[in-house]
Amino acid sequence: MLFVSDSAKSQIDKIMAKEGRGDDYFVRVSVVSGGCSGFTYQLDFDNEHREGDEVFEDKSLQFATSAP
Repeated sequence: MLFVSDSAKSQIDKIMAKEGRGDDYFVRVSVVSGGCSGFTYQLDFDNEHREGDEVFEDKSLQFATSAP
């Protein structure tokens, strides 16, 4: 499950509007190599779901994660 703060929602909305992304876009959350612990989160905008995606929604935003 993913939870979004009000300020994060506001920033995501601003970025999506600035980039001209419509309602068919969502935030894709990935874990990649890097960072102090060896892993870091990567956030991208996407408009196509992949097989095996887990989809979450919070504050009218949709998020998708892919299982490894």
